[in-house]
Amino acid sequence: MQILLFKSAAIAACLMAASAINAATSEFELENELSLPGQIGTAELSRITDDIRQGRAEVALDKINALIAGGMKTGPAYEIQGLALGKLGRIEESLAAFDIAKRLQPTSPSVFTNAGLVHWALGQTGAARDNFEAALLRDPRDRRANQYMGKIAESEGRTEDAIRHYETGISGTQERYLGVKPDLALLHIETQNVDRALELMTPWADAPDAPDVVLEVMARGEVANGNREAGIALLDRLVARGTSSDALVRRARFHLTDGEMTEAEDLLQRALIAFPKNAAVFFEYGNLMGALGRYDEAVGHYEAGLEHDPENKALLKGASLANYRMESLDEALTYANRLVEAGKPDAADHLWRGIVFEKAGGSEAAITDYRAAVALDPTNWTALNNLAYLLTDDEPQEAVRYAQSALNLAPQAAHQAVEDTLGLAQYRAGNIEAAQSIYESLHAKAPKAALPAYRLGVILISAGESSRGRDLLEKSLALGLSGSQAEDARTRMQQGG
Repeated sequence: MQILLFKSAAIAACLMAASAINAATSEFELENELSLPGQIGTAELSRITDDIRQGRAEVALDKINALIAGGMKTGPAYEIQGLALGKLGRIEESLAAFDIAKRLQPTSPSVFTNAGLVHWALGQTGAARDNFEAALLRDPRDRRANQYMGKIAESEGRTEDAIRHYETGISGTQERYLGVKPDLALLHIETQNVDRALELMTPWADAPDAPDVVLEVMARGEVANGNREAGIALLDRLVARGTSSDALVRRARFHLTDGEMTEAEDLLQRALIAFPKNAAVFFEYGNLMGALGRYDEAVGHYEAGLEHDPENKALLKGASLANYRMESLDEALTYANRLVEAGKPDAADHLWRGIVFEKAGGSEAAITDYRAAVALDPTNWTALNNLAYLLTDDEPQEAVRYAQSALNLAPQAAHQAVEDTLGLAQYRAGNIEAAQSIYESLHAKAPKAALPAYRLGVILISAGESSRGRDLLEKSLALGLSGSQAEDARTRMQQGG
């Protein structure tokens, strides 16, 4: 039996919204609490750093260049020159200044951290990592180096390392220092340490002016802790502000879950007006239309979102699925192809395209995608099951292996469907006793299901139990067996088995 397994649209939207919260720095930014060398040297250097902090980088650069030209060729002077150049976007010159500063003050962590920030802003993760690691060798508790090492670890999927660096980075900071605390809290929620996540947000819990990101994280934490109403109350505070697209989307999702379709649509319309280019809003609106069975409207919203974000996988999957529901398989396949071609495809992308190919009659193409899904994720039981089902005719022994693996991995709720695949594979492989055992069990569990009765009837006739086999075929027809299987059952009965 082929299984259609769609990841929850709500989960996909959660993932999209979560990525919007993660505040990865995209440009070089000098923080007010910048860690400069312990010995700046002169009051004049301190005033120059103040110029940089207050946005007067060009003025600062003129001043520091004059001091260096006048003979102040010290590590702190070149570090400040590098900071001013970095703020002005003169990246190569900035890095050159930091290199001089490193040679002049090799024990200073701040110069390595600052150089790392410039590399990070350029997307040069390797060079950034090298500099942050060098800073941590000099000061293992360097706040910024730890926090950016946390960002690197998070981007690489090393959650525990990210948490360790973030926690070290925030230790010693003021209670109401925000920084990466929202990112850290989300990771704690992901690893089921919700109490720590909420503890991180505690300083802002009752503040009327709590940042949006704090309320968003707290709402996630409360829901994860089973406090649904508390989470909704936090979202309602954000909705009242009208400043967070994520809050509007998430609150609409709760309305949708509660069957409050009008309220959900009202919020999403409001979100579209306030955030007309936000992909997550179009995605959620499409999901709402899909839940209402208005698939053509769902496609319209997904397509509108794709105009702003053409390679958004959630939108491409949504558009493909909505077309699939309308039996518009050519369009469903077009979006499925775009899904696989949008960046690096994962197992779920190949699985979905395989499902569409199979529905459209392209069994060989479906097999190729199912194999790709299994190669990327050997634990994907749905891909294993669907692959086994399509291999039962030409490669039954291989089908048995895949179906058995799927059964070992599948949740209990899916066992009967996977057992059907395994039973069919065993039958086609000539393992009649094994197949009969499986279908005897399936028929006993679901005596009013047509398919197990039909399969067992066919097997019994093959095993020489024609009378009972024909009775089961007749029963399967009475239970509503349809299509080619119903025709086969009638033919077998007319032929006496």
